[in-house]
Amino acid sequence: MYGYWKITFDQIIPIKTFAIMTRDNCCGDRMYGNFVTVGTNSDPRNNTKCKDLWTMNEGGWYSCNPVLSGNVFGICARNVGNVDHYSYVNFLEAMVYT
Repeated sequence: MYGYWKITFDQIIPIKTFAIMTRDNCCGDRMYGNFVTVGTNSDPRNNTKCKDLWTMNEGGWYSCNPVLSGNVFGICARNVGNVDHYSYVNFLEAMVYT
């Protein structure tokens, strides 16, 4: 199993847009291969995938299309080959908008 970061809201909400910011001077590629999920399972790796971050470099704004509803928003790591830093989540800030 690989790492994840999650936030649990008090109620089920529609997730339309989110931003993930990484360091601007280093290591933006560490989000490569991570994915974002939305749902009601306490383990975000088991919720509906909103976005793959295969092309993420230095963060950005993204949309869930279609809009997904849930009370758990997660950023999940994925094993990409045997590269160790792809097995964890590394970012500075996440913002979620309904």
